[in-house]
Amino acid sequence: MTMAWTKFPRFFATISAVLIVFLLLRSVQLIYSIVYTSESSFLIAGKSLALVSCFILSYLTYRRNIIAAWAMVIFLFLSGISILFFGIFAVPVAQYILKLFNVIFGIYFSFGGIILLKSIRKGEMKGIDSLMERA
Repeated sequence: MTMAWTKFPRFFATISAVLIVFLLLRSVQLIYSIVYTSESSFLIAGKSLALVSCFILSYLTYRRNIIAAWAMVIFLFLSGISILFFGIFAVPVAQYILKLFNVIFGIYFSFGGIILLKSIRKGEMKGIDSLMERA
């Protein structure tokens, strides 16, 4: 029992878990805006295109493409910081559960950006030079 419990937090510190949680959150936000028609159709179309591009970048990052990994680092840092600041400053204290989730997701996505940046620095990603070596 303790062996499985110690591996549980390590799973959430992997690149694939961070990408899955990021895509799940963005998908839920899109579904919420479609179901409750809280936004205009132009913004929903923009969110849909952004979600498709995030899916493509996440897949390429999972396949260890360095350019997609750098783009996902930027996405994760910007998302993490904006969600964190939104949770701290924009959500009222009366909605403490929403505030708590925003702070947790903001820290998690910023942490995920750091994990991805460390894997780029270690040389785990395939760049253009590795493609040239195969040719």
